[in-house]
Amino acid sequence: MTNKTVWWGDSLLEWLKEMGMGILKGGPLSIGSANQQLMAYPFRSCLTDEQIEQLVALGVHVVGDLVVTIDEQEEWIPGACLGLPWLDEITKQILPPSDRVGIRYGQCWFTDVVR
Repeated sequence: MTNKTVWWGDSLLEWLKEMGMGILKGGPLSIGSANQQLMAYPFRSCLTDEQIEQLVALGVHVVGDLVVTIDEQEEWIPGACLGLPWLDEITKQILPPSDRVGIRYGQCWFTDVVR
């Protein structure tokens, strides 16, 4: 991109900053957060190649993708709900993160879910 075509990016960053938000790229500094990559240590060491394929097929890439907030309390999504019953063995060993997932390409957020 040239300098003439990046004005929209600057505007987006300024607007997000005013709202106390920003753009996050997953990486090694996100350990312990909702943005921790599932394919990085320590989670990667708990997953088989087949389990990784299942997670990728569902678009699950970070720890926060496996968390739901119910009555202002973060809880792990039950593995059975995702068709991944083996997942409960991994998530029961740690507390769900209380921060939020950074937006990424292909992500869809809902503000109201009917139960």
